[in-house]
Amino acid sequence: MRLIEMIYAILALGLLWWSFFSKKQNWKIIILLLSAMLFLITIQYKVEGFRWQMIPLYVVPISLIYFLRVNVSKKWLKITMSISICLFTVISVSLPFIFPVFAFKEPTGKYAVGTTSYTFVDHNRLETYEKDPYSKRKLAVQIWYPVNKDEKGKFAPYISDIQPIAKGIKKALHLPSFLFQQLSLVKTHSMLNVDVSPEKSNYPVLIFSHGLTGFRNQNTFEVEELASHGYIIVGIDHTYDAAATIFTDGSSAEIRFKNLSGFDELDSHITLWEKDVSFVLNELEKLNKNDRKNLFINRMDLDQIGMFGHSYGGATAVQMLMKDDRIKAAVNMDGTLYGEKIEETGVEKPLMIFNGEKSIDYNEYKKTLNQADSQLDKPLSYYENNWKETTERRENALANGGISIEIPHTSHMSFTDFPLFSPFFANKGEDPRYVHEVINAFTLHFFDFHLKNKPFHLKQLKKAYSDIKVSE
Repeated sequence: MRLIEMIYAILALGLLWWSFFSKKQNWKIIILLLSAMLFLITIQYKVEGFRWQMIPLYVVPISLIYFLRVNVSKKWLKITMSISICLFTVISVSLPFIFPVFAFKEPTGKYAVGTTSYTFVDHNRLETYEKDPYSKRKLAVQIWYPVNKDEKGKFAPYISDIQPIAKGIKKALHLPSFLFQQLSLVKTHSMLNVDVSPEKSNYPVLIFSHGLTGFRNQNTFEVEELASHGYIIVGIDHTYDAAATIFTDGSSAEIRFKNLSGFDELDSHITLWEKDVSFVLNELEKLNKNDRKNLFINRMDLDQIGMFGHSYGGATAVQMLMKDDRIKAAVNMDGTLYGEKIEETGVEKPLMIFNGEKSIDYNEYKKTLNQADSQLDKPLSYYENNWKETTERRENALANGGISIEIPHTSHMSFTDFPLFSPFFANKGEDPRYVHEVINAFTLHFFDFHLKNKPFHLKQLKKAYSDIKVSE
């Protein structure tokens, strides 16, 4: 609950209980408090914004008018109404906490954070998701970057246009879209279109790729932290595979993902994402020479580029690490390694893979299969082979000195902002803030070592986070 919401809730529910149980009402006080409630509702709406989770509390003044006019004398009616008020209080207080307007932790780096967005059109590729045979592939990217601490500017919202994103999440998770409307009220620590810090002539670049049905700013907890430590992060929306893509002109492209499954289909499809990343890298080279916003001219160190991603985006990061000389190091966050098979000798360049404890637990996998037994459309051996293939691909990728990190109590979505959306989305025993801290610490040290030539204090990190399983 936000500050004004909390003040209003205390006042509203306190007055509701008092008006019902008090034998004598002081009408001057009641009118004064009702006026204060209406004033707070107005202020809360203007300052913090309306959200549906507050509706039960918004209707309290109407309930008060009813209770003040009705004389509840019968014992059974008073008991019934007392129980109803108790339930109403629990629901009113619970809803804003179950679906909160959460806040991201303040980035810990020496820089503040700026952000801006671009739309890039690849005139050399057709958009296969559209029926128009002449339509070209169009991508939206969001860039986060270091700015001076004394910089002043308007802070960017977490999601600029919630409707298409909420619809996309609904399709991906089969949950009502209204559950995610409050995400439009979440604020970030990133200032819009402010100047890049002049402290250094240029900064290393990190590419971020979301998972299938994800979106470019789904890891804001991570990109803001990295930017505050002196990185320029470029988040790509893989159009039509993302929950929704919001372009700079305000238009959007909602998800049209084809529900691919199995290694053959997903191995083949990932080439689209690889081409997206290659194209964006080409556009960054142009942006570094001629930026119409005059933000990034000669400010990107394109000799020091890393990439990280979640799920399918993590798999894309590994493929780009192997295939594109511009990518010097990569981090895969809980992504099955789709794409070109990796030899048993491993990946030649620096690689770190985060694993959710539940994601690599065979017993958890078996439990999932058993629960879905009646809905499985393929024989059990098919899924057993998939598990074996997934494990082999991961082990092959790490064979040449790759780092593997397993975080307790985590599952696939733990490596995104998603567990902050609601406490119900976190796993049992999982502290999302702590998990995010671990991800940020290891990711920052990894890229600092490989892109900035700083020491990689892996032993110190192991000691600081002794519950984390780290394999080299």
